[in-house]
Amino acid sequence: MHRQRLEAVTDFLLDPRHSSIVDQRERKYKLPGAEKIRVHLQCFLDGETAQANVNIGNTLDILDWRVVDGLNQVAAIAPETFKRALQALWSQPRTGKNADAFWATLDPGLDVLAPDVSKHFNGVGTRASVASYCLFLADPMAVPFYRPGFGGKAINYLYEKNASLSKSSPGALLDDYHMRCKYLLRHFTDAGIPLKDLLDLQSALYATVREHIEKS
Repeated sequence: MHRQRLEAVTDFLLDPRHSSIVDQRERKYKLPGAEKIRVHLQCFLDGETAQANVNIGNTLDILDWRVVDGLNQVAAIAPETFKRALQALWSQPRTGKNADAFWATLDPGLDVLAPDVSKHFNGVGTRASVASYCLFLADPMAVPFYRPGFGGKAINYLYEKNASLSKSSPGALLDDYHMRCKYLLRHFTDAGIPLKDLLDLQSALYATVREHIEKS
């Protein structure tokens, strides 16, 4: 942990101007949005609907639209593969480690995609983000959404260079990310920052990147 940076970010988040941003950003649309998409995908898993849309109604604007389009194509062309992958990800205990089983199952389904679509699923960070999005839908207050340019950037900023997030696999990256998020949630709440759960922590990390790291 980079203690000097952690202290600076703690002071930044203790400022009422920034804590108010944290309080407003996530809950107003992400909680009902995640629930809407989760219910829809569960209906797809249960055979109650024939088509799946991982962002039905453009409810959540947090996953790249090209990735959303590719996932929807896989669900349409190889629905059983998509179902098995999502079931593997949502199996209990529902942790970031499940991302590796998710991708091991889903990868054959990517063969149905054109190269200009499948290329958007390359890279450990992108794959971790996709799996994290689906986990977030299932439990948004307990599973923080991972995005390399925000949550990942904040975590790597707060830790020493030789302690960056694991990139050995999507599952390892998410497991590492989740553990560090839980630590930061405890640290910030102990410092008096009004964070209720990991959903609030996502807002805190987003504000830290946009208003502190990128402006310092």
